[in-house]
Amino acid sequence: MNNYTNNTNTNLQRNITSIIEEKLEKVDKNLNDCLILKLENGETIFVFHSNINKYRWEDLNINQKFKFIVEEGKNGANILLDFEITAYE
Repeated sequence: MNNYTNNTNTNLQRNITSIIEEKLEKVDKNLNDCLILKLENGETIFVFHSNINKYRWEDLNINQKFKFIVEEGKNGANILLDFEITAYE
Protein backbone atom coordinates (compact mmCIF):
# COMPACT_ATOMS: atom_id res chain seq x y z
CA MET A 1 0.00 0.00 0.00
CA ASN A 2 1.32 3.45 -0.83
CA ASN A 3 0.27 6.95 0.24
CA TYR A 4 -0.27 8.24 -3.30
CA THR A 5 -3.59 9.48 -4.63
CA ASN A 6 -4.17 10.33 -8.25
CA ASN A 7 -6.32 13.34 -9.04
CA THR A 8 -7.34 13.58 -12.68
CA ASN A 9 -5.75 17.01 -13.21
CA THR A 10 -2.54 16.55 -11.23
CA ASN A 11 0.41 14.26 -10.74
CA LEU A 12 0.44 11.68 -7.97
CA GLN A 13 0.06 13.22 -4.51
CA ARG A 14 0.92 11.89 -1.06
CA ASN A 15 1.46 12.96 2.54
CA ILE A 16 4.84 12.95 4.29
CA THR A 17 5.18 13.54 8.03
CA SER A 18 8.70 14.31 9.19
CA ILE A 19 11.02 16.82 10.83
CA ILE A 20 13.02 19.33 8.77
CA GLU A 21 16.74 18.78 9.35
CA GLU A 22 18.11 21.20 6.76
CA LYS A 23 16.69 24.10 4.74
CA LEU A 24 18.56 25.46 1.70
CA GLU A 25 17.59 28.42 -0.49
CA LYS A 26 18.63 28.05 -4.11
CA VAL A 27 17.92 29.49 -7.55
CA ASP A 28 16.52 27.03 -10.11
CA LYS A 29 17.46 26.77 -13.78
CA ASN A 30 14.78 29.39 -14.64
CA LEU A 31 16.32 31.83 -12.14
CA ASN A 32 13.42 31.43 -9.69
CA ASP A 33 14.00 31.13 -5.97
CA CYS A 34 13.36 27.69 -4.55
CA LEU A 35 13.74 26.01 -1.19
CA ILE A 36 15.10 22.52 -0.59
CA LEU A 37 14.00 20.76 2.59
CA LYS A 38 16.00 17.77 3.79
CA LEU A 39 13.94 15.68 6.18
CA GLU A 40 14.77 13.41 9.08
CA ASN A 41 13.21 10.43 7.25
CA GLY A 42 15.78 10.83 4.42
CA GLU A 43 13.43 12.41 1.88
CA THR A 44 13.90 15.76 0.16
CA ILE A 45 11.15 18.23 -0.74
CA PHE A 46 11.39 21.08 -3.25
CA VAL A 47 9.43 24.28 -2.56
CA PHE A 48 8.57 26.71 -5.37
CA HIS A 49 6.84 30.09 -5.02
CA SER A 50 4.36 29.03 -7.70
CA ASN A 51 2.93 26.46 -5.23
CA ILE A 52 3.67 28.00 -1.81
CA ASN A 53 3.68 31.77 -1.31
CA LYS A 54 7.15 32.87 -0.36
CA TYR A 55 5.95 34.58 2.84
CA ARG A 56 5.00 31.09 4.16
CA TRP A 57 8.56 29.77 3.66
CA GLU A 58 9.63 31.35 6.96
CA ASP A 59 7.19 28.98 8.75
CA LEU A 60 9.23 25.99 7.57
CA ASN A 61 11.60 25.83 10.52
CA ILE A 62 14.39 23.35 11.18
CA ASN A 63 13.65 20.86 13.99
CA GLN A 64 9.87 21.21 13.59
CA LYS A 65 7.61 18.33 12.61
CA PHE A 66 5.30 18.90 9.67
CA LYS A 67 2.71 17.12 7.61
CA PHE A 68 3.61 17.86 3.98
CA ILE A 69 1.36 17.34 0.97
CA VAL A 70 3.58 16.72 -2.05
CA GLU A 71 3.12 15.78 -5.66
CA GLU A 72 5.51 13.77 -7.77
CA GLY A 73 7.50 16.02 -10.06
CA LYS A 74 10.09 15.27 -12.72
CA ASN A 75 12.31 12.30 -11.94
CA GLY A 76 10.15 11.45 -8.91
CA ALA A 77 11.02 14.63 -6.99
CA ASN A 78 8.73 15.66 -4.11
CA ILE A 79 7.16 19.07 -4.90
CA LEU A 80 5.45 20.77 -1.96
CA LEU A 81 1.78 21.69 -2.40
CA ASP A 82 0.86 22.49 1.21
CA PHE A 83 1.98 21.88 4.79
CA GLU A 84 0.94 22.15 8.41
CA ILE A 85 2.89 22.07 11.66
CA THR A 86 2.11 18.88 13.57
CA ALA A 87 4.30 19.35 16.66
CA TYR A 88 7.12 21.40 18.07
CA GLU A 89 10.27 19.42 18.86
